[in-house]
Amino acid sequence: MTTLAFPSDLFPAKPQVSLAVPSDWRPVATVTTDIAAIAPEVDGFRPNVIVVVNRRPSGMVVGVALDEIAAESQLRPQGSVSEPFEVDLNGRAWSGCDLEWEDPRAGRLVQLHLFTVIDAPVDGALPFLVQVTGSCLSAREAQDIPKLREVMSSVVVTPWTAS
Repeated sequence: MTTLAFPSDLFPAKPQVSLAVPSDWRPVATVTTDIAAIAPEVDGFRPNVIVVVNRRPSGMVVGVALDEIAAESQLRPQGSVSEPFEVDLNGRAWSGCDLEWEDPRAGRLVQLHLFTVIDAPVDGALPFLVQVTGSCLSAREAQDIPKLREVMSSVVVTPWTAS
């Protein structure tokens, strides 16, 4: 008989992720995000930053996630996606793109996306994709995007390791 355990090298726990948010933002617990924080409401919308960490198939690369965002843009009214870019944040390489679309309730929205892959500690274990997304109204992007970028740039990811 073999004992399997979680977390373990074969079944690792999600990596730890942290963000620094302004003092007037508040955390929001949701069933679909690992971290979510919202800014005070302006013009009927709360700019926000979320973090989602998901297991992905072996061989996952960030290009797959960027392709998924590009495909999503085609499904959204007047959707468009920027050219991908790369950035180093706190010692980790991230790839990103920006998505815009027309939301029937809120108006034109802008989302900033960053992705990084956390490789599995052993062969056979699955990697994690970490996604950080900031959202705001297009009409307020001059005011809100610098703050979203500041929050998103504070992201620190620490892979799980066996103790």
